[in-house]
Amino acid sequence: MPQANITYRDVVKRHILEFAPSQFVYKIGTMAGGSKYPFEEQGRRLRWLRQAMRMDTASAFAKFMNWPQSGMSQFETGMRRVPMDKALQLRSRILGFDPLWLWEGDKRGLSFDLLQRIEAEEAKEPSDPSSEEEPDEGARVKSGRER
Repeated sequence: MPQANITYRDVVKRHILEFAPSQFVYKIGTMAGGSKYPFEEQGRRLRWLRQAMRMDTASAFAKFMNWPQSGMSQFETGMRRVPMDKALQLRSRILGFDPLWLWEGDKRGLSFDLLQRIEAEEAKEPSDPSSEEEPDEGARVKSGRER
């Protein structure tokens, strides 16, 4: 029985045919359908940091950090993860900042002053946006035409 010569190129070609990326569908999000961005918690913490630094806009913070405004927007919305080099820039520019808090929520490395300011900003935001109740139909004041 003759043997076929199988080369490395044939193996790679077979692998590409079997595992073509077009066959797979990637979905970002949770099973419950909660967040539409994968790094939303990280973006929320970055926004609290910006507000704790008393900067009203993401553009002002991006300018302070010498980052492009579009990147800052993607970080705050949670579309992109804040990379290590950017987190290290934050640590060098902001006194008492710890990148572990930004990535994982671990507050132990933050300075006391920065922690107090961040927690104040965190307290201003509702804990669960879905828990806010919509006004009830019966709670509306009826106008003279509806009587």
